[in-house]
Amino acid sequence: MAKSEQGSGFIANVKSSYFPSIFLFLSIVIGSVALWLTPKEEDPQIVVPMADVIIHAPGLSATQVENQVTEPLEKLVSQIDGVEYVYSASMSGQAQVIVRFFVGEDRERALVRLYNKLFSNQDKIPQAVSQWMIKPIEIDDVPIVVAALYSETPDKIGLYELRRVAEQASLGSSLLRIQIKLRCLVESQELSILN
Repeated sequence: MAKSEQGSGFIANVKSSYFPSIFLFLSIVIGSVALWLTPKEEDPQIVVPMADVIIHAPGLSATQVENQVTEPLEKLVSQIDGVEYVYSASMSGQAQVIVRFFVGEDRERALVRLYNKLFSNQDKIPQAVSQWMIKPIEIDDVPIVVAALYSETPDKIGLYELRRVAEQASLGSSLLRIQIKLRCLVESQELSILN
């Protein structure tokens, strides 16, 4: 019983002292100063050098493109200083390798290093590769929202209807119009819109 009286006595002493009000006042002052000193920019320019390497290898299957073109290219590009991530996609007859450098890397120097690495290793390009190109990507070129439209009943809602909805959406229709259009297409079936 003596411990609980001491504990409640300590809490009662803290509550009745000036400590809570001084602590609250200092927290508000320090928070306000931190907010005032934090640099703010309305539209910050974030430099993330990126490039697509697009390879055409007609006649090769997706597995052959992956084994003969994509994997060796990934290893080669990964050796470049400043490369953070390498993504790739292999398809029948073509491949795409996305090279992303560290945030803050000088864009021109990063792209020059990529060009130099690829052009200095042209002798390693397989015979099946007919052409390849490097396309620099800006961070603003990366989509924020990607939507996939599909039909579980293709006999009722075909590719033509889905294409029309996608074209209207890409022309800048509002989300509400898209939802209404989707509801019309689906008729009485259940509709799920995922954010």
